[in-house]
Parts: sequence; structure tokens; C-alpha cells
Amino acid sequence: MKKNWLKWCLAPIIITPTMVLPMASCSLVNNLIKRARQIDGTDWIGRSTGMFENEDDYQVNEQDKTVTYWNMDELKAHDLVVPNYVLWKGEKYKVLLDHSAFKNCGNLISGTIELNDFCTSIPNSFFKNDNKITTVILHNYPEEIGQFAFLNCSALENIFVRNGSKLDPYWALKTKAIKASAFDSCSLSGKLLLGPELTELGPRAFINCWRLTNVDLSLATSLTEIGESAFASCGELEQVTLSTGLNYEYWFTPDPTVKGFIHDSAFANCFSLKTVILPEQDMTLHLGNYVFSQCDSFRGFTYRGLPTPLRLTIAHAGRGCFANCISLEKKDYLNIFYDYIESAYLPSVFEGCAFTSWKFDPNLVDSLGDYAFAFNQNLTLLDFTSISLGAHVPDYWNWEWLNVDPVEDVFAYGNKFGVIKVRSGFVGSSTFSEWVNWFENQGLTFKPTDYTTPSLDNWSFSEV
Repeated sequence: MKKNWLKWCLAPIIITPTMVLPMASCSLVNNLIKRARQIDGTDWIGRSTGMFENEDDYQVNEQDKTVTYWNMDELKAHDLVVPNYVLWKGEKYKVLLDHSAFKNCGNLISGTIELNDFCTSIPNSFFKNDNKITTVILHNYPEEIGQFAFLNCSALENIFVRNGSKLDPYWALKTKAIKASAFDSCSLSGKLLLGPELTELGPRAFINCWRLTNVDLSLATSLTEIGESAFASCGELEQVTLSTGLNYEYWFTPDPTVKGFIHDSAFANCFSLKTVILPEQDMTLHLGNYVFSQCDSFRGFTYRGLPTPLRLTIAHAGRGCFANCISLEKKDYLNIFYDYIESAYLPSVFEGCAFTSWKFDPNLVDSLGDYAFAFNQNLTLLDFTSISLGAHVPDYWNWEWLNVDPVEDVFAYGNKFGVIKVRSGFVGSSTFSEWVNWFENQGLTFKPTDYTTPSLDNWSFSEV
């Protein structure tokens, strides 16, 4: 008799939309009977292939009439749909998801996940490491995307907001904050349009989202900073449109409230990036270190994508800001650098670019740094004719208040030779030999390399 009882207890349980038919009474059966059910009586997991087995996978609050699910790591599901309500003891209960509901489900949950009406934000680490999810459908425009929310969701291609029978791909139109590493190493594709309520775009927010092709910040007028490495290594990104909120507001003294920073490496290694569109003329940009470093296809900035001449001031360009931008088109605005916040010392700023000539603005001359034009191997003309000061050259470039140490190898590793032009009378009391000696003493020489051994002797000075 004992053996028969055990046999019936372990038999499969038949669940229908209207009733549960246990073949015998045991703890497993009682657990299944108590589980929350959808309104039609079926298990809420919908099209899943697995079920929860433990009561600690969810928590029922009978006072608030809610069921909160917080542990999905035992669930194996494909194309998961989260309902708004379930039946609990014959009553309607709201379905809520804990912040750790889907964390580290890995490849147990795959395909599409459709969240319910009560998900208004995506919490920290919500889908972290869920590398089989391809699409997320929301019922609300999310207010916030938390830190690491979609970190390493390497298969995630699309996020939509359901509007009736339509799916809106511009899910971020009402998002206020996208935290650090929110979409790190995802496969989001196509155009990313961010809206006017966005005030925070955190570090590494979209780093390694290699399938993004277009980032449009034109509506995000409340956004005043782009975080460090926010779009770094987005290999297929071709176009970026900035917002007016990124216009740099500078002062004569350091101010922690200063707005308008594009932080270090924001677009570094975006090999396909061709152009950055500015929404208005007379903008001022503050660029951190390596912002456009290794952007092989980057040609420069434009005003609304039009051929109209651009009026742009670059208040600061950090170390290696345009390093190895071999397609960068030198335009007049690149000659204008101001900085009232700190010393505008520009090491490696144009290292590895492909300029053939450079006309120096007086403000830029104060800002040269180590390797500023290193590896510009086609550079044949350095034009200082815009500088009309009559000061003795070594004195002019060594004003004490600049607090700039002697720079090294500004033009290092160049393999072309040409002319340094200066304005007639600029040398003042300097002699030609003093010019040469001063260049050499400041490190403004061409360092010998394996393929060529040029020096300042290969250049000539010309007064015009």
C-alpha cells in the first residue's frame, strides 16, 4: 500500500484552465495549487517551457493584492510575456517584478521579453548577462535605465514601446537618465533617438554597441554632459547629432557647475564615424582626452549637415583628442582653441592625422604639447603668419603665466619636408639662427625613425 501511495504522489499533475486534478495529496501538489494563476487560470509564465518549483521564487502581499516575482534563475523560457494580473485564491492580484528578477538568467531565457504595464523603469542589473534575449517590449516609456541594466546582453538588438498594436522603436523619448554601463556590449542596432527629458548619459552607457549607426541628441536639450566612453567602440556608428545643451559655458575661474562637457573617450574607436552635426552656429565645445581618438573615418563637424561654413569654438581639446583621425578635414574652426578653466596644453591632440599644412592661431600657439602633430607624415607647411606680435620668439612662447614646460617632439615622426612661414617682422629681435635654436631646444624637431631621419635642417623658414 505504501508503494502505491508513493507512485500516485509522483505521477504527472494535470493542470487545466479551470481546475487542478492532483492524483494524490502531497506537498508538491499543495504548492502548485497555491501558485498564482493568470485570469484565465493558466500559469502566468505563458509560453515558457519551465515552471517555478519553490515558493521563495515569489512573494504574495494579500493586503496590497500584489505578487512580486524576484527569482527567475530556475526558469527556462522563450518569448516570455509578463501579464498585468494573476488570480490568487480567486482574486485579482497585480504582478510586480523585483529588481533582481531576471539578473544572471544567462541563456535560460531567450527570444523576446514583454514586460507589463507596471514596469516604468529598468532597475540596476535587471537583465545583466542575459545573453539570449533579442528583443525587449515595454508598455511604458521608461523613466530611467539603471546601472548595468542590460550589461552583456550581447544578443539584444531591439527595444520597443507598445502603443496598442504598434511598436515604437524610439523607446527613450521620455527617459530622464541612462546610468553607467546600462547597455554595455549590447547589439542595439539602427538609430538611437534620445528625448528632451534626458539629463544624464552616464559613463560607458552604450560602449561596445557596435551595431548602432546613428545617435541623435538633437531633442535632448537638457543634456549637458556626455559621460566618459559613452559611445566608445560603436564600430558601425556613422553619424552623431549633438544638442544645444552641450554648448560649453566657461568662466575665468574653475567652477564645478560649468556645463557642456564631452568627457574622455566619448566616441573613441568609432571607426565608421564620419560626421558630428551641430544644431546651431557659434557653439563652444569642451572635449576631454581621446574623445575622437582612432575615429578613422571622422571628417569633422558640420552645421545641421549643410555645406554652410561652420562657426565653432573648441574651448579645450584634451590629450589625443583627434589622435589618428586620418580623414579629419582641417577647417578654420580647428585653429581656435580657448580655455579659461585650466592650461590648454595639447599633447598628442592631432597625432597621426593626415594634415598637409597647418596655420597657427595665436591662441593655439600657447597650447602646443608633446607630440601634438606627431606622425603627421604629409605635413609640408607650418604657417605662423597669423601671429603679428613683435615679441622675441622664445620670450613669447615662454611666458611664465602659461606654466607650460618645454614640449617634446611636437612634429615627431614626419617624413615630409617643407616650409615654416612667419609674418614679416614677427621675429622681432630674434635672428634666423635663434629661431632654429629655439625650435630645437623646445623639442620642435623630427625624431629619427626606422624609415626616415629628418630633422629641422630639412625645413626652411620664409618671411611673408
